[in-house]
Amino acid sequence: MKLFRRDAGPGRSEWGLELLHGEVARLGAVIGAAESDLLAFEPNDLGRPYVVVDPDGIYHWKVVRGGEVLEDRTTTSREDILCWSFEFTTGRRPMIAD
Repeated sequence: MKLFRRDAGPGRSEWGLELLHGEVARLGAVIGAAESDLLAFEPNDLGRPYVVVDPDGIYHWKVVRGGEVLEDRTTTSREDILCWSFEFTTGRRPMIAD
């Protein structure tokens, strides 16, 4: 089984974000999660978590609904993002209610 390579985050390139996207998709397939239940990589206003990288190379986990920012966590660790993502995907923490 391929292990996810540890690192200090995305740096100042999209390379780290591409690796994260691939790992979210791979792990989502392992647990049989629908694409719509996985972390998004494009901003949305639907209450679905998404991740972006700022110019300083920091991941931002965001949840926005109706123009209101409900969550904006920051980290330099892909492992943190994976953990938060699969807590959301598997329902181990409350999802944003409609």
